[in-house]
Amino acid sequence: MDIDEDTIDLRSDTVTTPSEAMRDAARDAEVGDDVYRDDPTVNELERRAADAVGTEAALYVPSGTMANQIAVHVHTEPGQELLLERESHIYRWELAGAAKLSGAQTRTIDAGERCVPTPEAVREGLVEEDLHRPGTGLLSLENTHNYRGGTAIPVDRIAAAADAARDADVPVHLDGARLFNAAVAL
Repeated sequence: MDIDEDTIDLRSDTVTTPSEAMRDAARDAEVGDDVYRDDPTVNELERRAADAVGTEAALYVPSGTMANQIAVHVHTEPGQELLLERESHIYRWELAGAAKLSGAQTRTIDAGERCVPTPEAVREGLVEEDLHRPGTGLLSLENTHNYRGGTAIPVDRIAAAADAARDADVPVHLDGARLFNAAVAL
């Protein structure tokens, strides 16, 4: 694909290269050790991100895949099921990372053109722990939906699916790699 240098290519987070101004900003940024919370640039980025989405804190990670895999690892126990849409990024493009890194097995729901499962589909998909099954440890949703053409999913649909899981005490992760794109589109 022949794209001029001023075009922002949203096919992937790895195909658009930084401009000279972005390179200059990175080179000139004040830095420090992030383990000791001494990196003012990362600290400010995390504070601004948390403020933008209304959370108490944020954690900078360099890729959406890394963020997704951290969420799976934090919210599941080995053997638990990760319930997600069958065309989701975690399921389709992350090389079975949930199984390899967290010992979580995946189970999919087909949300079709809605891109997010209905509350009924979520309730039907949840599995309680018993002697033979470890139960559902996490519901993962995605906005925008990468594989389904970058579809921006209305907040009320995301909230309805999330509420169905939370009503069953199942945590919810939102793959929000393109969350600001969804916000602009909606």
